[in-house]
Amino acid sequence: MRRTASRNRSPNVYSSKYNTYKTAMNAAKQPPTRGNATVLAKDNAKRDLMAYTRLLARTIGNNMNITDAQRQALGLTIRKTHPTPIPPPSVRPGVDLVGVSMRTVTIHIHDSASNSKRGKPAGVIGAKVYTFIGAEYPSDPTLWNYDGDTTQAKHEITFANSVPSGAQVWICAAWYGRRNGETGPISVPISTNIQGGGASAQQQELKIAA
Repeated sequence: MRRTASRNRSPNVYSSKYNTYKTAMNAAKQPPTRGNATVLAKDNAKRDLMAYTRLLARTIGNNMNITDAQRQALGLTIRKTHPTPIPPPSVRPGVDLVGVSMRTVTIHIHDSASNSKRGKPAGVIGAKVYTFIGAEYPSDPTLWNYDGDTTQAKHEITFANSVPSGAQVWICAAWYGRRNGETGPISVPISTNIQGGGASAQQQELKIAA
């Protein structure tokens, strides 16, 4: 019973502190009563009222039964809700060979789940492209060369002059999203030859760790 009565007196506590501050402020302003003692009393009453007001604001803000509209009507700050975390891409892109011109290979990166082969999956910004030079691509992802990022469907890769003419090259890609650039699974690598090699692409089963 005591606890209930104490809670019911909370509005009276605020009114009492507000009236104390109001009286002290008036006394500190009026020339007949203005002085060091009344100014000090006004400052102390103000600090006490502000501390209690903050306590009430926190109590109301943490009350799940209070709506944002009610908080706004009281002049309280409405807390921003945390957005739903965006996971990294969960699908691998499709990579197709467009053509080979001397040492430049053009590829088309697309949504592997779309029949139209256009666009990017939801939440995807672009793709990170990787290359490897050799007869067989490695299963160790650290042995691949990072070619760069692209936000376009078509991407050109120009190999250095040090790469032998007719060398077999491998290309793969991975989507990256809006969350710290996290990447998704690696695409199935495609292969072609530069400078005089065959331009037909072949795909093999993915060996790179997703």
